[in-house]
Amino acid sequence: MEKIFTHLGVRESLFSHADPQYKQFNKKLIPHIDEREMIGVRTPVLRMLAKKIANANWRDFLQESWHFAHAEGSGALYFEEKMLHGFILGAVKNTELDELFHYIKYHIRYLDSWAAVDSFASSLKIAKKSPLHENYLKGFLEPYFYLPNIEQNEYQVRFALVMLHTSFIKKDNLDYIFDRVSKVKHSAYYVKMAKAWLLSICFVHFPNETKQVLFDEKNPLALDEWTLKKTMQKIRESKRCTTEDRAFLNEKAKNLF
Repeated sequence: MEKIFTHLGVRESLFSHADPQYKQFNKKLIPHIDEREMIGVRTPVLRMLAKKIANANWRDFLQESWHFAHAEGSGALYFEEKMLHGFILGAVKNTELDELFHYIKYHIRYLDSWAAVDSFASSLKIAKKSPLHENYLKGFLEPYFYLPNIEQNEYQVRFALVMLHTSFIKKDNLDYIFDRVSKVKHSAYYVKMAKAWLLSICFVHFPNETKQVLFDEKNPLALDEWTLKKTMQKIRESKRCTTEDRAFLNEKAKNLF
């Protein structure tokens, strides 16, 4: 008989795995999340539970949790519950794309930390299944690159940028990636950090192509000085950055800033 997962039952299970030391560790990494909104559950536990729910009544479970959050306010969900929801959607199998992305779109509204965004994006392997899946994902992400520069959109825009990193890093997609980076006008910290991270990944994989746009005097990426500095910093910090490229970036930094 299939196990039935409920919002309150799963919450009770999460509290049974609470680790106070891990909670404090997470709090330092994500300082803007209220400590009262954290339980302290380690990621492997969340992933294991997510797989079980994804193979059971995942639709009913997510709908019940979101109904609870809608009634009580988004803060009614714990940080780990939001992480869990993302892992569930990443683990779901044999579901039509339209249905899956309906749930993904709803989940994105509740993302309120870089950790929840990045863990969710890394769990979605949809684009790698086929060119059809890749094109579907591109179409889904498109509106997020153009969201207005207001606070409540910060993590939705970051999600779109991180998805470019986790799903589209290959030479044939570089023009697409660079163009979408240039379209993002949101200026929040975690959006700009996502841009810098994404471009640093592009650089270490495709240094020549990325150099051309990163240091073009016309600034086709529409980067502000802070984001360009952060991008160069992240490239230099990468273990994949060559000695020659590190020297090149150091010289560029002297001339630009």
